[in-house]
Parts: sequence; structure tokens; C-alpha cells
Amino acid sequence: MPASYHINADDELVSVNISGQTTLVEVYELCQRLIADPDFSSEWPQLADLRGADFEIQPGAMRPFVQYAVGTYRKHVSAPIAVVFDGQRDDAFCAGLYRFTCALGIAELFDDYALGVKWLLTNGWKKKVGHPAPRENLL
Repeated sequence: MPASYHINADDELVSVNISGQTTLVEVYELCQRLIADPDFSSEWPQLADLRGADFEIQPGAMRPFVQYAVGTYRKHVSAPIAVVFDGQRDDAFCAGLYRFTCALGIAELFDDYALGVKWLLTNGWKKKVGHPAPRENLL
């Protein structure tokens, strides 16, 4: 399937993967399924992997999709989204994805998967889990 998601409750992370020939309708349907999923939490960061995506965009489809993403979808997400893409794509694709990511307001764009994950580790989780403080020597 070109568009899928995985909710990892143990790590409190939502992963979205879009690859191959994909339409904005398929992405819209994926987003709708995701926010309707009973396991979905708006407070969990999202990692959107678009490295293998080849979007087939019909004339006139981009504006309604962006309105949906920054309106409806954005209202269901309060955590950061790391968007990872193939930076070797043509300039028009890269610029369009950059503008879209900026419009979301809670997302950052990366052309390196590891940097996207690192950014989420730094900025994504509201509940910070740290190591316990070292015990002082009682002697």
C-alpha cells in the first residue's frame, strides 16, 4: 500500500509512510483513518516518511488538500511532525513540500531520516523520560 501508518503506543510515536505513486486523495484518506483510529493520540509526535513518494497531483487538488491539512488535520495534532523526504527530487517538488510543511506550523522538513528522528527526540515528546539522579555516596 503506498500510504500507511503505524501507531506505536509503547514509544508514543505515530509513523506515516508514503511511497510509490500516490494521490492526494489517498493521503487524505490515510489522514482520516489515522485521526479516527481509537489508538491515535494527538499528543504523540509523528514521523512522516515521504522518501519513496511520487505524488500524482491532479489540477486543482492541492489547494483543498492544504486547507484540509492546516485546518482539519492540524486541529487533531498537537505534537511536532518530522517530515522526511528525498532531497534529490526536483526543485519544484522540494519547494512545494517545504511550503506545505511550513504551513502546518508544527512540522519540520528533513532530507535525512536520522536527523528527523533526532529532532523528534529533542522536541517531540511532552513527557520527558530521564535517567534517575545519581545516588549520593552515603558514607
